[in-house]
Amino acid sequence: MVSTTLGVGWQGWDRNSTRNVYHSDEPFAKAILEVNPTDWLSNRLEYRLSFLRNSNYNPRPTHIATDQSPLERKIDLIRRFSDDRVGHACGRQAEILFSRALMAKGFGLIGEGVVRIGFLIVSKRHGEKEWMKVKASTMRDHVVLCGLGHLGYRVLKQLLASGTEVVALEKDPDCRFLPQAKATGAPVLLRDMKDDQALMEAGVPHSRSIIIATNDDMANLEVALDARRMNPKVRVIMRLFDQQIASKIKDAFLIDEAFSSAALAAPMVAAMARDAMVLASFEIAGMLYWTAQLRIEPGSRLDGRSVEEAEAEHAARVLVRTSVRGTAESPPSSGAVLGAADTLLVHVAAERFDRLAADARGGLASGIS
Repeated sequence: MVSTTLGVGWQGWDRNSTRNVYHSDEPFAKAILEVNPTDWLSNRLEYRLSFLRNSNYNPRPTHIATDQSPLERKIDLIRRFSDDRVGHACGRQAEILFSRALMAKGFGLIGEGVVRIGFLIVSKRHGEKEWMKVKASTMRDHVVLCGLGHLGYRVLKQLLASGTEVVALEKDPDCRFLPQAKATGAPVLLRDMKDDQALMEAGVPHSRSIIIATNDDMANLEVALDARRMNPKVRVIMRLFDQQIASKIKDAFLIDEAFSSAALAAPMVAAMARDAMVLASFEIAGMLYWTAQLRIEPGSRLDGRSVEEAEAEHAARVLVRTSVRGTAESPPSSGAVLGAADTLLVHVAAERFDRLAADARGGLASGIS
């Protein structure tokens, strides 16, 4: 903050008849510039322009030696006038001392700040907690991730890959995935997520979502409720091992999402048993969908057909088409013609997948059709 002050003033002195000058007055103008770059540092620059006027000059006061020359008398005048202003001089001296003390304190605090910044830079290089706390405190509209186990670390990688800012909490300093998590550059705080201060330092009041991915169901529920209390608008996503309990808790405690990792993994594990390369498995509106990779064989029903025709017949969506020359289209145009040795990445309902796979291979797909 910068502030300026402009002003005028006046001071006068009335003396007894034994002094050379009975009365003096001093009108002045002043300008003050104050700079406050931080709460603890203040710089003040003051310029004062004054004009001193003496009146009722008596060249022969009774106590001055008569053999003094006019010049000596004026010198005496200056000295005595200074004596009369001793009170003002003391006040000014105190002001100067105070200003110097304030400047000394300011320089000391600047030095301390430089040392702290240097410490933080060194801390950054070593991934230490001070730098992590500073970085986390600057984030807004981010995701807080609690737990860096097998699930939590993979969630962290997915969020960072999508460009989402993340602050992670992990209480175990010997966590297997802790070094890899720090290597991503995301702030990782070694704190217990059940501590309110830890959630505050992770920025829960300013976050968009919190993902609670530890293997302690009761602790997960406790943190979910704490996060909702700190930030009523935060999206709460919580892991629970029992999917049935997860569904009940979601409705009872206003949790946005409560999931069981086992329930999420089961469809994918089942899909892995198929001949085709199933890359993802998930439910939409209660229906199971797969994202899978298929290769079109020569002479198959899909060989020579357009993308639009294949999608309409199988209620599928072709996400990526890679030609035999290695050229990838994402998404391919609806009029693109599919050819032998083309590789497709498709999104389709699981119950329709067998027929689509059969049309790509020119024969019957494995499994029940």
